[in-house]
Amino acid sequence: MFIKLKALISKMLPGPGLARNITLLVGGTAGAQGLVILSAPIITRLYDPGHFGLLAAYTALLSIFGVIDTLRYELAIPLPEEDKSAANLVAICIISNAFYTILTSVIIYLYKTEIALFMKLPELADYLWLLPLGILLSGTYKTFSYWAIRKKSFKVVASTRIKQSIATGFIQVLAYKLQGLGLLLGQACSHAVGMFQLGKTFFSDCGFSQVNKTDLKETAVRYKDFPLYSTWGALFNTAGVQLPPLLFTILFNPAVAGLYTLANRVLSLPMNLVGTAIGQVFFAEAPQANREDRLGQLVLKLHNTLASFGMAPCLALIIAGPQLFSLVFGENWIQAGEFARYMAPWLYLVFVSSPLSTVFTILEKQGQTMLFQFILVSSRAAAIYFGSLSGNIEQTVLAFAAVSAVIWLGQLFWIAILIKIKLSKILTPTLKTLLSTFLLMLPLIFFIHFYNSHKFSWLFGLVITGIFVIFDYFKKIKKIRKRKTGIPC
Repeated sequence: MFIKLKALISKMLPGPGLARNITLLVGGTAGAQGLVILSAPIITRLYDPGHFGLLAAYTALLSIFGVIDTLRYELAIPLPEEDKSAANLVAICIISNAFYTILTSVIIYLYKTEIALFMKLPELADYLWLLPLGILLSGTYKTFSYWAIRKKSFKVVASTRIKQSIATGFIQVLAYKLQGLGLLLGQACSHAVGMFQLGKTFFSDCGFSQVNKTDLKETAVRYKDFPLYSTWGALFNTAGVQLPPLLFTILFNPAVAGLYTLANRVLSLPMNLVGTAIGQVFFAEAPQANREDRLGQLVLKLHNTLASFGMAPCLALIIAGPQLFSLVFGENWIQAGEFARYMAPWLYLVFVSSPLSTVFTILEKQGQTMLFQFILVSSRAAAIYFGSLSGNIEQTVLAFAAVSAVIWLGQLFWIAILIKIKLSKILTPTLKTLLSTFLLMLPLIFFIHFYNSHKFSWLFGLVITGIFVIFDYFKKIKKIRKRKTGIPC
């Protein structure tokens, strides 16, 4: 099975050594997400939706406040040809993060009550002391992550993710009597583990020995477009991701935000499992592909494979989202399954296009990234606001998900135009996979619609469909293995 997966991955991204690198990241992320999946049914029974709403609010604040902690210079770390420039970028990130942590501490000390009341979560004020700490840990962690990506230390990145998941789940289960604080402590512990594990890579490479004041200034000026443009793009991107739980908390209640958070977390698993891992390796290799004028080929092969393998989970959630959530997480979370049903098409498009979004950074088109993220966040905010006027949360989530799907599809087309790929080559794999996967879903559809009077009869349809999907995946893997790639694995 491992050999087959490796052969599949080697076809996704042509280039020496890529199969092993992606396999390491996918394997590590799979292990980490597997631990998340195993712990989720326990955690959702120890905490209620209101506690998850508190976690969603804290995570949103951490993400939004943390956008400019490193001034986005970490994105440039894989780009220089010399390690000296990259090490200076690491130093710039750490200095910026330290100053920003101090600034955030002052803001939280002065306005923590006002922030909590604005979010309609008075109890959050007691936990906001974790926010500056979270910024310090997460900012340093992502800085060291990009150094590890530059050095292609994918084995270290993979093992770090597993350790982060273990630490998070362990803390959240043991600290359940602390209620919402237990979830927040688990989140902070994850960043701490990541920072210390990946920091070892940087210091073992003697990174700081290559840093000096003169080069710091020159490097900061050379990559000034990252804070000037990528910071705004990242702010809009983070707001687009984190604004929904905040708005659901403010316009509805924390329980609704908790339901949305669980649905989004579950649907994001494939993205975290495969998309993020492949995206990081793609970012490490794409600059060289761009210099060799084969970036379009790289993007097309990656997109086609992601489209082929991402459709089945999406359709399964559309068909049986409420039943799956009720079975796995408990009856209290059945509405989260309804949310997942509406959100699945949007997150499928994120899955197939997000790993490609680093094309804008590689081509140094940060202004275009900023424009896309602005359109995304403003459209999402408008959809949630106008949807909330109806007072119907399901209609609001549906409107939000539909707008998100349209915008992400637009970004996919945007990337294709930028690197001169025909739109038909982007659409065809998705349409073909949609048709073939729908046929595989017929047993599940049949049992849900014709035997819905029996509480768990749909599971028979799920098992049959699952067997069909696994068999289909093996066929695709076998077909890829038969192709002569000429790529050393």
